[in-house]
Amino acid sequence: MKKFIYYILVASVLFTGCKKDTVTEKAKEEVNPDSPDTPDTPDVQPVNVDPLASARKQCFFEDVENGTITFVFDSTLWKAKNAKKVEVRGSFNDWKTTDGYSLTKCDTAKVLPYWYLTVPYSMIKCPGNCGQPEYKFVVDGSWKNAPSWLPAGYKFSGNDVNQIIVFSTDDIEEIKAKSAQAAKKKSLSDFDLTTEAGKQDISNVRVVPGTSKLIRCYHPFKYTDKNRNNTEFKRVELVKEYFESYGIKSDICLSENEEKNLETKTFSGETHKESISPYYKEIIDNGAVLYVGVKTGLGTPKYETCYSDPKGAKTCGWIGEIIDFIASDETSAPYGIHCRLGTDRTGFFCAIIAALCGANADEIMADYQRSNNMGIMEYRDSKKMKYTLEMMLDVDDLSQVSDLGAAIKNLLISGNYTTDGKVQKMLNKLKQ
Repeated sequence: MKKFIYYILVASVLFTGCKKDTVTEKAKEEVNPDSPDTPDTPDVQPVNVDPLASARKQCFFEDVENGTITFVFDSTLWKAKNAKKVEVRGSFNDWKTTDGYSLTKCDTAKVLPYWYLTVPYSMIKCPGNCGQPEYKFVVDGSWKNAPSWLPAGYKFSGNDVNQIIVFSTDDIEEIKAKSAQAAKKKSLSDFDLTTEAGKQDISNVRVVPGTSKLIRCYHPFKYTDKNRNNTEFKRVELVKEYFESYGIKSDICLSENEEKNLETKTFSGETHKESISPYYKEIIDNGAVLYVGVKTGLGTPKYETCYSDPKGAKTCGWIGEIIDFIASDETSAPYGIHCRLGTDRTGFFCAIIAALCGANADEIMADYQRSNNMGIMEYRDSKKMKYTLEMMLDVDDLSQVSDLGAAIKNLLISGNYTTDGKVQKMLNKLKQ
C-alpha cells in the first residue's frame, strides 16, 4: 500500500508540469545579507526546480531517497506526439516487451505531452555490456535510437549506441571516457606490433589468470564481418602464430564448428581466403578440439544464456563439459579457448576457470576488461562480469565472497555438474 501511495505522489509531482521557477522564502533566508559579495537582489538558484526540466533531455531522473528511477519520454523532443504506446526495453528485461515496463501518458494543458514510468532500482539494476543499465524506448512497436540532443554521457557509443542510466554515485566523466574508447575503431597503425603487448592486444591473446596453460584468444581461422578494417587479417595471422609459440595441444571452441565453412573476405581493399593452419589441423586430426555443447546436446553456448542465467542448467552444464575435457586423460595442455571474438563467451568461461584456479576478483575483472584493447567497437565492461558472478552466487556484492573459486566449485558440485576430483585434475593440468 505504501509503495502504491508513493507512486501516486511521484505521478502528482510529474503532473504539476513545468511551472515557472521562483525563489522561495527559505532560499532567500539562506543568503547572508551582511556578506559584502551579496547584491541587493540576491541571485539565488531556485530550490523547487521541477525534475522534468532536466529529465526531459536525459530521459530519466533518480530519486535517491526512495531508490527509484523515473523514465521520461518527451513526445515533443522525440517528435512522437501521436504515439499510442511507449515502453522501455533494455539490459534489465532482456530487450523484450515485459510487464511493468510500459510508460503512462501525461497529457494536460499545463505541460507539453510526455510519458513516464517509475521503477525501483531492483527492476533496472542489471548492467549492459558498457557496465551501466542500457535501454531504448520502443514507440508503437518501433525502436527509437539514442537522439543527438541527449546530453553527453547518457548514451554509450560502440557498435550498439544505447541510452544508459547514470546513477548519482557514478562518475560521468569516467563513463564519457569509456564511451569514447568504445567508439574508436583501431587500425594497424594504432598497435605497436614490435612489442608483445601490442601483438596480444590486437589478437586478444593472453594467458588466463590463475593458470599457466590456458590461453584465451580470437578465433584461430575465422574472419569477423563486424570488424571490416585492415586489422582483421593480421589479427587472425597472429592467433595462428600464438597457437604454435604457446605449443597449444588442445582447443576449446565456444562457437560453431566452422572447419568446412571457409570463406573469402575483403577488408580495406585486401582479400584473403580463410584457412586452417597445418598446426591447428593437427589438433583437429588428433581429436583434441572440443566444440562445447555438441556432444552433450546442450547446443553451442549463447551469450545471453551465460550472462542472464549463469547458474542455470545449460550454463553450468557447459562449464562441467569444459572441466571434463581438460581433466580427461585424452587431452593435453596447453589449452586454447575462444569463441569468435574471444570476448563475450570466452570472457565468461575464462572468468569461471580462472576463479576455480585461484585467481581473485580483481585479476578476473582486469582480464575481462582487457579485450577492449582490440578496438573493434565491441566494448565490454567488467561491471557486467561482476554482476553476472553475483547472480550466479546469489550475493549483493562480490566482495562478500571470501573464496570465489570455492564458492563456484561448491555450486557446480552440488548441482552434479562436476566433482571435486575432476576440478583438481583440471587445476593440476592448467597450473603445471
